[in-house]
Amino acid sequence: MNKILQYAGLAFVALLFFGGAFVGFAKLSGAPMHTLPIIGSFFEAPQESAVASHDQNPTERAKQAGSVDEVVNNGASVLGAFVLQSPFTSEQLKDLEMQLKSKLREVQLELDRVRLHSIEIDERETAMQDRWSELQELRNTLEKFEGDLNQRAAEIARDEAAQTEKEASALQDLAKVFEEGEPEELILKLKAYGEEDAAKLLNQMDVERAAELLRAMQPEDYVRFSRAYTAEQLRRN
Repeated sequence: MNKILQYAGLAFVALLFFGGAFVGFAKLSGAPMHTLPIIGSFFEAPQESAVASHDQNPTERAKQAGSVDEVVNNGASVLGAFVLQSPFTSEQLKDLEMQLKSKLREVQLELDRVRLHSIEIDERETAMQDRWSELQELRNTLEKFEGDLNQRAAEIARDEAAQTEKEASALQDLAKVFEEGEPEELILKLKAYGEEDAAKLLNQMDVERAAELLRAMQPEDYVRFSRAYTAEQLRRN
């Protein structure tokens, strides 16, 4: 309800403003007030006889015509007060238009450059993502290969340990043959195994028994087999 009253009040004020402007313009233009539409009835007509107006001479009619031209010019000057003068000439407007078009072209070129740069960045990002995927796949392959190698190494280590254990057990059994008997008779069999294997067999025996067998050898054989025996001891320790 308040908004309706506000709109009605504004409409009434606007009507008064335009009505006053209309009456003022008519007054300045010299138009008879009683001839105005709508509001002409509020003004009294001048008391002039119709015959006097017809009896005017041509000179007076010319003066009246001149006064009408002055009224028109005055009205035009009054209307011209409401017309704003342009701050720019036509040449200046053309220059401004050309500058605006040039700036628009520059902006469009910059937008195109930014768009191309964005496309390049997207392409680089896509290439980097593809490269990253390849590296991840390669990493997974290497990790799998490393796992297989570790598993194989563990299997080999188990096999070697088992083999070493078997060899040690076989050497212990074989060394028992040389623990009893005459050294002079056993050294021929011991020399048949060669220096390295003989050294392994001697290491399975007591130190005294190994020394007894070595002393039973010839001097040149004693030197060679003693060195092999000592090297085997160092390797085990």
